[in-house]
Amino acid sequence: MASPFSRFECIEKPLDIAKYLFELESNSGNQMAVDQADEPVDIPAYFKTIFASEESVNQIPSLNDVSNVYDIPQNTLIRFRSMIQNTGFGHEVFVSSYEIINRDGVKQRKFHKYSDEIIFKDENLNDMLECINNKFSERQLFYCTSVPGETSWAKQVYRQQNRFQSSSETDIEDIVISTANINLNNEKVNIDLKEVASKYPFPKESHMAAIVKIYEKDDSLKVTDVVEFIGVLNHPRKEAKNTNELQCKEFNVSCENTASYCIPSVHVIFYRKLHPTGNPLISSTTNLLVSPNDAMHIRSALIHYIASAFGGDDLVAEFVLLQLLSRIHLRQNGLTLGKFVLNISNLPCNNIVNENTQSHHLCLEHNNSFAKRVASILASLLPKYHDLPLTLSTLNEIFYFPHSNNDLDSGVLQVSQGTWFLVDETVLKEGKLGDIGVRNLKALNDIMDHQKLNYMFPFNNYEFNTDIGIIILSNAKTFLSYDCNIPLIQKSENTTILDVSEDMLNQFRNYISILRYIDFNIPEDISDYIQADYVTQRQDASRNGTPLMTQQDLMLLLNLSRFVGLSFGSLKLTKELWDYTKKLDEARRHRINQKA
Repeated sequence: MASPFSRFECIEKPLDIAKYLFELESNSGNQMAVDQADEPVDIPAYFKTIFASEESVNQIPSLNDVSNVYDIPQNTLIRFRSMIQNTGFGHEVFVSSYEIINRDGVKQRKFHKYSDEIIFKDENLNDMLECINNKFSERQLFYCTSVPGETSWAKQVYRQQNRFQSSSETDIEDIVISTANINLNNEKVNIDLKEVASKYPFPKESHMAAIVKIYEKDDSLKVTDVVEFIGVLNHPRKEAKNTNELQCKEFNVSCENTASYCIPSVHVIFYRKLHPTGNPLISSTTNLLVSPNDAMHIRSALIHYIASAFGGDDLVAEFVLLQLLSRIHLRQNGLTLGKFVLNISNLPCNNIVNENTQSHHLCLEHNNSFAKRVASILASLLPKYHDLPLTLSTLNEIFYFPHSNNDLDSGVLQVSQGTWFLVDETVLKEGKLGDIGVRNLKALNDIMDHQKLNYMFPFNNYEFNTDIGIIILSNAKTFLSYDCNIPLIQKSENTTILDVSEDMLNQFRNYISILRYIDFNIPEDISDYIQADYVTQRQDASRNGTPLMTQQDLMLLLNLSRFVGLSFGSLKLTKELWDYTKKLDEARRHRINQKA
């Protein structure tokens, strides 16, 4: 049966449509359906049908693409592409439906869901509260923020896909400025708003935040998941000063919190988890395979592009490419397979810009000119990336890990999987680490060693798995944990990044995103070949008096061979790919020995 409502009506007045569907069924005379179900009609299923295609979803206004939440009218159907920062933000008990008696004495059941407001018109609130047929339900509150580290090109692509446009004329860099855009250095800023801003990983950065209200229990949703919530927008609340707002409080028994008065709420009708790549260029119609011929061409061009940030060092560029293709593919018996932290050492002394300016104090932005070049390459390729300069001030004064006294505040490392950090160790100077600095370094090393992050609470710590990409820049070999070290040898003093077309960049972006998540297989005969090769190398080393190949060396080669195979567009490891990997690693080891 055709829907009685247009798509535009579902966006403009979702509450009216939900109430109509509910009350049509509830007042149809089917009392058994009303008694047996909290909601006699499946409203989420109805909206999913209306917005079944990607094109139809893109017609829904996005909170991510407005400079001011008030650009979108109250009670509009919206979507919010967000990361879950806190799943323990509390619960609300609310009246989901209530019964009234009209002037003729006829009972009618009214719908009250997907909103913090309630409009009573001519009904008497006191009479309704005395009615024994009020139905109570519970909804869960999540605190969500716009996706941390989302790069400018990814935001731009999402914005171009969005068919709703804000009435405000804004540039791409301004589109996420919202009520949660707090300058923590401003002494006049309300303390409550500072608390809201502290729930975003990166200090001083503009972002959107919302309290997301979930009506259907789903234990699969967890912190740092990236989810697109589609629901009804409620603007930030103000203190209840009039009768109507006080009445609303009586219909919603909630855990009051600061955030509810500072940021908007989204009453979720339905939602969808987004792919961890975070690449908006990839859709359900994208071909998720890269042919070996295409992979060969893109691989060569991509290495050349990356090398332009490293003074033409193709070997370093190839290892960076392999690192960008890494991800955790298995956790077993305490091992985290696929983890690949790359340390690039032997960096030249570079100019430090804006070292002592106020704007760079506690700012997570590289001020080393070399790191800036590398960062620009990574940010142009990855949908989620952030600088991480390792200075004493940031270590001692910014929390890297989520922590709580009464409510959970974020930390720099509380980001979604598939986010990258470029850690610049070259800016770390001699000085004293305080307690926070020591704990920050431990949190960073926990990520590098095990891809796990501790959430610190007063009496308990909770550990969550992560999958964060990390590249470390250092002068000497890093003091941090790492999986692979390669010294830099620049071939050129040219500091200009290679100019690449947007079309070519999009090919690079899809190549990385697609190949990272392709299943890769090591056939049994190749596994036997590798084992025999390992034994032979140890025997040769023993006869020649050279260091024996260790189990750790073998694990690194297996990891590298996986990434090498993927980089060539192969779905399985071959003898040729294994031999290529060994030669690549021999070149790296030879360079290390030269620098020793």
